[in-house]
Amino acid sequence: MVGGTGPIDEWGMAGAREVYRALGIDTATYITGLTFLRNRGCAPRDLSPQALLEYNGYLDYLINSMS
Repeated sequence: MVGGTGPIDEWGMAGAREVYRALGIDTATYITGLTFLRNRGCAPRDLSPQALLEYNGYLDYLINSMS
């Protein structure tokens, strides 16, 4: 991944878990939402093919880390 996963590791995984637990949202709901976002991306309507590939890579990383 371009630029590494440091910000995602710090905010995406640790921070999101704490926030969603505090709100009473279980991890499965969060994963379902990320999966929906990943599956809805469309090149070239939303992003360039390369940007969409990178975007999906980050979402896959988050989904796998939260699972």
